[in-house]
Amino acid sequence: MLPRSVSALISQPTSQIIKSSASSSIQTAVKNVRNIPTSFTPVTNTALSSPLKSRSSSNNSSSNNSSSSSANSSSSSSYKKTAALLALPALVVASDFSEDDKENDCVRTLKCSSSILKDSTSSLKESSSSILRESTGFLTPLEFAIHDTRLSIGISMIPHPAKVAKGGEDAYFISDDMKTIGIADGVGGWGDIGVDPALYARMLMASGKYSADSTYAVNREPVKIMSDAYEHSMDIQGSSTCCIVLLDGFCLRAANLGDSGFMVIRGSDIVYRSREQQHSFNFPYQLGTGSADLPSHAVSITVNIQPGDLVVVGTDGLWDNLYDDEIVELATQSSDPMTIAQQIARQAHETAGSKVVISPFAKAARENGYPLATGGKMDDISVVVARVVLTSDGNLPSFAA
Repeated sequence: MLPRSVSALISQPTSQIIKSSASSSIQTAVKNVRNIPTSFTPVTNTALSSPLKSRSSSNNSSSNNSSSSSANSSSSSSYKKTAALLALPALVVASDFSEDDKENDCVRTLKCSSSILKDSTSSLKESSSSILRESTGFLTPLEFAIHDTRLSIGISMIPHPAKVAKGGEDAYFISDDMKTIGIADGVGGWGDIGVDPALYARMLMASGKYSADSTYAVNREPVKIMSDAYEHSMDIQGSSTCCIVLLDGFCLRAANLGDSGFMVIRGSDIVYRSREQQHSFNFPYQLGTGSADLPSHAVSITVNIQPGDLVVVGTDGLWDNLYDDEIVELATQSSDPMTIAQQIARQAHETAGSKVVISPFAKAARENGYPLATGGKMDDISVVVARVVLTSDGNLPSFAA
């Protein structure tokens, strides 16, 4: 079977916030499952999220609607006062007053207008502060205006033992401004007919980086980057999974196609975990030669993020060998992204070599007709760990690879 199976990757935008404020183990048993993608029909999936994510989204929506209603009422009152202030000058043009009366009226009027302006400004400030804190959880209006977010990144790649000489068949990219991450897993089945699976994955990521670096961060779209990469890789034979994750202010936007993916961790909690896209067991969605899958079939998702959040992006060599809670436990043992990436990759590689553990891959195999499956799944393991950093001085955080 040729190309390996592949499986892939709600917040109100900053602009909306501002606008509102103004208003082996199993290898032998299953390795033959992977086949060349030739005649399957793709299914367009919608974004998949955990029940926790769905519930929190609902609660957040209710909370946001409540705060917005309150803020709009307060803002409306403020605007009425401001409108009254604009009408005040007409009160001081009466011609049948004495000069002293006119002067006294002017003084009283100006005092009145000053008081109204002060109330209006205070009310608007309280409204905007309330909305921003409700939306971001930690920012005041001034902080919101002067801060930005970046990613402090660490990377660890451990090739399959049989592929060490060529560095494995996974690939990744980091944009120059460190706001966009891409990761790809070349489908190993191509090697059976003499095609190096690494070549397509590497071209896909090189093209993805070019697309990201050629576009201002605020204008980037994950699916657009994936589409550009796909179009510029058509001359290379092969296929690959693909996951694109980008930081957009206080949102994380992603497009995931296949069984690579990502996870967002806040403290010891999982905020979001992408789900695999597979045509059948061990046969993921993939871009490339002979595949009907397209970038438009990728799962697209937007996740609210905060400074300190940890984003873990990886190929299936990670997700097939470690359960989510194991990844979270390793992620909380250090604050350094590079150290975390290395620890996660090493643990995944150790599990991959086990013949007795019930890994996520073994569990899935048992659920798909292989009742005796045990052990890990030896594979290339690529892990990118990024911590969200709040910045205001324009300096980029550290990058280690």
